[in-house]
Amino acid sequence: MNGAVILFIVMFILIFMGVPVAFSIAASSSVFLLITQMKPLLIVPQRMLTGLDSFPYLAIPLFILVGNLMDTGGISRRLVNWANLLAGGLPGGLGVVAVLGDEDRQGPTACHPPSLAYS
Repeated sequence: MNGAVILFIVMFILIFMGVPVAFSIAASSSVFLLITQMKPLLIVPQRMLTGLDSFPYLAIPLFILVGNLMDTGGISRRLVNWANLLAGGLPGGLGVVAVLGDEDRQGPTACHPPSLAYS
């Protein structure tokens, strides 16, 4: 039997048993490595940890944390109110307020898209 067929059969059996998709993919990959003897089984946790060792993956929860801290402290509301006071009456004032709020919070760090999405 082909290795790919074994991989998909085990994965779909686990999914139909109610196992979450991520765990069924991991388990079917481990079963595939056990059956085919292609690589040592030690590669599975090693690749999982290597995939998580990334600065963008670390930045996502930290942006959420900083956004929640700014919201809890009330500084984000005050910054948006200040930007609204400066540019709220201009044509396209909502966009100008969003850009001004972004420049005040994350402008010096050059991280515009995540902070603008939070606004």
